[in-house]
Amino acid sequence: MSARARGPASGGGLSTRFFERLRVALKRYAEGVHELGAPASPRSIAEAEQRLGRALPPVLRDLLGQWNGGYLFHDDVHLFGVAGTRPELDHLALVEGEIAFGETPGGALRLDEHDRVVSVDAETEARRIEGSDLERWLDATMAREGLVYDREGEYRPEVFEGVDLAPRIARKRAEAAVRADPDAPAWREELAEILLEAGKRERAAEELERAVALDPDSSPALLALGGLRRVMGDEAAASAAFRGAGEAEREPAEAAFAFAQAARSARAAGLADADALAARAIAAHPPLVEEQRAAADHLLAEGDLDGAEERLAIARAVAPDDPRLASALALLRARRSLRPL
Repeated sequence: MSARARGPASGGGLSTRFFERLRVALKRYAEGVHELGAPASPRSIAEAEQRLGRALPPVLRDLLGQWNGGYLFHDDVHLFGVAGTRPELDHLALVEGEIAFGETPGGALRLDEHDRVVSVDAETEARRIEGSDLERWLDATMAREGLVYDREGEYRPEVFEGVDLAPRIARKRAEAAVRADPDAPAWREELAEILLEAGKRERAAEELERAVALDPDSSPALLALGGLRRVMGDEAAASAAFRGAGEAEREPAEAAFAFAQAARSARAAGLADADALAARAIAAHPPLVEEQRAAADHLLAEGDLDGAEERLAIARAVAPDDPRLASALALLRARRSLRPL
């Protein structure tokens, strides 16, 4: 039975949230586009909490008390349920202290210690905060996907250009999500990338600054902000963003790369902490300089002079007195001067 036919829970006053915006959004679609389960009973929710060894966040209890899991937009969004009339939905689990409550093509869905919705990529384990809470995440999801699917659950004809989303639709999806959940940093990062592709650097920088304020540990957002600030000519701000990325990054090699970029911008800005940032890069990943130099040699052999120069610049920011790097840069620039116009 479709979600259109479901009513609110009546099980002993369990639910306190009615999810009115979600209900309104669900009614816009034909039967079968969304399949949500009947309300979970208070007893089944209590049994799930006992199995997990912890209480469920109130918003998740409220959601289960109205729909015991199911699917949105066919199977694009799978929401897990608790044991009951549909045991196949009994998938709520505790993973690294977080409640796994669903999945999308983009990854597993969890509620973190602050009850925010986090998407975890299945391959890279990269994390994105996609919802400031579960209810707002649902609102943002309905708003985003409503720009892709029509009432019958078919793709709207204007959505794609080839195999990719049309830029206009991609921007509208990001903007819709930001409006629905302004405190979710992932959608601001997404909007910033789209704005940057459209040449709107100032707007993109504003969105990245907001994303970083919402999630200071987002290494990808900090790296993007650092790169953008460098392009905009503010090397001091770029260095600060890159340093933040290095401090947030858990992978040693990635942290070293971020600290190296911070050192590079610090040297360009004449900041006193350039050597300290370079030392942090080496401490995080000692082979950094040699790896960057080897990568530069490979790119040079393939004729990618810009890529090779970028690698050498990163290495030299960490080891400014290395004569091999100075020689390699001189040879590269000589080769560039001989390149036909």
